[in-house]
Amino acid sequence: MLPVVLALLFAQSPQTTPTFLESLDVRITNVDVVVTDRAGKPVRGLRRDDFVVMENGAPQAITNFAEYGGSSGAAEAVAATTTAPAAPEAAVPPPRKFIFYIDEMSLTGRTEPHLADAAAALVHREMRPGDEALVMTHAKTAKVALDFTGDRDVVEKRLREELHHLASFRAKTTRQEDEFFLQHGPPAFTIRERVQQARIYATRVNRRVTGTLRGLLGLVGALNQMSGRKILVVLSESLPAQPGKEAFGVATLTEDLSPTRIGLGGEIVETMPSAKFDPGDAAAHASWYDVRPMIRELAARASANGVTIYTLQPDLANAVHVPGAGADVGGSRAAVIDASGGAVSQFSRQLLEGTRETLQTLADDTGGKFFLGGSQIANGFRTIAEDVSAYYSLGYRSAGGSGIQKIDVRVKGRPELVARARREILLRSPEREMDEMVAANLVLPRNVNELGIAASAGKPENRVEFMRVPVVVTIPMSNLTFLPDGDKYRAAFSVHYAAIDGAGFTTGAYREQSVDVPAAEIDAARTKPFTYTTDLAVAPGTLRVSVGVYDKASRLAGFQQLEVAAR
Repeated sequence: MLPVVLALLFAQSPQTTPTFLESLDVRITNVDVVVTDRAGKPVRGLRRDDFVVMENGAPQAITNFAEYGGSSGAAEAVAATTTAPAAPEAAVPPPRKFIFYIDEMSLTGRTEPHLADAAAALVHREMRPGDEALVMTHAKTAKVALDFTGDRDVVEKRLREELHHLASFRAKTTRQEDEFFLQHGPPAFTIRERVQQARIYATRVNRRVTGTLRGLLGLVGALNQMSGRKILVVLSESLPAQPGKEAFGVATLTEDLSPTRIGLGGEIVETMPSAKFDPGDAAAHASWYDVRPMIRELAARASANGVTIYTLQPDLANAVHVPGAGADVGGSRAAVIDASGGAVSQFSRQLLEGTRETLQTLADDTGGKFFLGGSQIANGFRTIAEDVSAYYSLGYRSAGGSGIQKIDVRVKGRPELVARARREILLRSPEREMDEMVAANLVLPRNVNELGIAASAGKPENRVEFMRVPVVVTIPMSNLTFLPDGDKYRAAFSVHYAAIDGAGFTTGAYREQSVDVPAAEIDAARTKPFTYTTDLAVAPGTLRVSVGVYDKASRLAGFQQLEVAAR
């Protein structure tokens, strides 16, 4: 169950002397671009005038340009009124953040060392002074296995430890538990019973997939305020875009249907002449989920925060990767067969295709690449190494507005060249950005509290279907900014909440708040706190709560995190 904001209770009054503020928002959008030929080899030596940048179909003037290659680069800054390009100057490549997200998997004993060696090679060959890496894992919930560090040996050690833990099918994953339930759960004697079993399975898979996606949303949100090139490598074997759809195929629904029902005394209670399958009846009761909107939101947030996502599906659940035939994935022709050597099942094929859709979308929309199967591991990490060492950085003044803006980057007159860049940006309001940072605070805590807020939790109450946890936020009135408004002063701020509950989900919510104080009472008001209370409905277990307050006038913020035993 997701933590849900149920009610808002309010409290006291405000304070502060008149403050007059003026702000000017000039938004520069930076786009990192990798240019290759048709064979995938990096193309260098291009200039600013070689590129075309389109936002929502409209051409944009490139105001900043840099080419980075290895440890050096060239930069070109262009004034708004300049018509001729300035001479390139030496550019120091920005520091880079390497983030490894290791989803819950069951790696084969052959794949694990191959994957660990490739990841370690990327770390040792590409991480230079100033670069940092972070390792995050996801089992029941996302957790930071290794915080940002520039120590390459430490990063390699943790990567090998986490991947070794997943090897040789020693760990029984949630995916395996879900599939075991579908295949060996309560016996189904009719199609409708089988459909009901599939619906339960779909609910379980949806919980796992949305948990992973929410963990990734928190992670890319935490990268928002970090500068430099940000590379997110996502390793996953099962992350379908439509969780549970694989259970509603004809073969899956009719598999193992018993032709007879046996009573307690051994008598035949019901006989089915055959496993009848009525597609219309099955479709009427089918119920799977669609997380493609969440996937697109994740890609948009990553793009907005300058994060390029590379995705790799190293092992294919119950199938294996065979080079040389089939679909073209990650630069190679590939076929999929069952691990035993036969044709892959309809169930596994749909699971594979659903996961491919998720990972391909995340990579394509952010300027990265997707790689499928163990044979593509080396190629995948080699591509990442080439991309982070040879690329172009383009900057332009965004037209503004809000929401998702489409981006298209091309090389003029060179159709044989491929330009990879993020495909969209998400322009957010300060409140939306704050909401994201509060959720990210659950993943990577922010030691920022400019407003001096405090957060505490009341006694959890058992409501049978959920636990109700009151969360109290106290804001010193002296830290809020009050502006004159007629015969009173007004402060406007927003209060944001996010939580990870016992079910492993993350969510966020925020509420707008304003406080009016008569001019004659402003001095007295500044000595009082403002108390804001909300109730969270959560699953039983340990609850982590993140709280943030954003002052609209001063643009100052405060963050707090607390842990609650919701039992």
